[in-house]
Amino acid sequence: MLAGAAAAIVVTLALAFIGPRWLDKAELATVDARFALRGDAAPPSDVVIVDLDDAGLAGSPPVSGGGGREDRISRDVHAQMIDVLREAGAAVIAYDFEFREPQPGDADLRAAIERAGPQLLLAATRIDSDGQGEVLGRSGDRLSATVGYAGFPIAEDGAYRQVDESVGLSGAERAEAVTSRLECFAVAAARLAGEPPERFERAWIDYRGPAGTYRTLRFADVLNMTDPAEPEAPDPAEIEGKVVVVGSSARVQGDLHPTAAGGD
Repeated sequence: MLAGAAAAIVVTLALAFIGPRWLDKAELATVDARFALRGDAAPPSDVVIVDLDDAGLAGSPPVSGGGGREDRISRDVHAQMIDVLREAGAAVIAYDFEFREPQPGDADLRAAIERAGPQLLLAATRIDSDGQGEVLGRSGDRLSATVGYAGFPIAEDGAYRQVDESVGLSGAERAEAVTSRLECFAVAAARLAGEPPERFERAWIDYRGPAGTYRTLRFADVLNMTDPAEPEAPDPAEIEGKVVVVGSSARVQGDLHPTAAGGD
């Protein structure tokens, strides 16, 4: 499952609170069994995933001048996607691609971020001394968008099962004030959607089901949504008023992780 999508899906889930201690593999299996007994649950209709899959990545314009793992497609394409989703009326755009460092030619991306405003949620995994996520080489609070921490605690078996409410430089010690901690991607998405969860430190993710449970649209098809000549383009009504989680299942992106629901 998409790492960021797994987090943002928490916006519609009741978090299951169990002691936030470190569990060995045998204990983790019992936790998985508890959720399995419930079985898969119907996904809510107001969450949609936009997935950059292997085929979509292969067909995207190459990045000029290099770039990190997060920059395997042009940032101009990301700017276009943000604009398309904003114009289609997405309630929240949870964008799980990290733009850690600035690059020449970022003007279109920066402009798209400013147009989208705080309903655009950007991912960060680097935190500065003030507890702000770093985006485009600077503190995220200098952008009009919202920034959330997109990392997860990793269980002994490598799976993503839990999510932290916020993260600071002290890590699990939580030594700093809440105001000096970065809200996690999931909590930020929930708040922007008008459904903030109750306060917690660390909680179990109650997955609704395995990969494919949520309505998923292909990245390339959504980009073509405004072109009536594209037969695979979705209807903008599939986006309007929705929490839209944008991420990548492309293997080369390295953002696939096992979860308690199995698989990636």
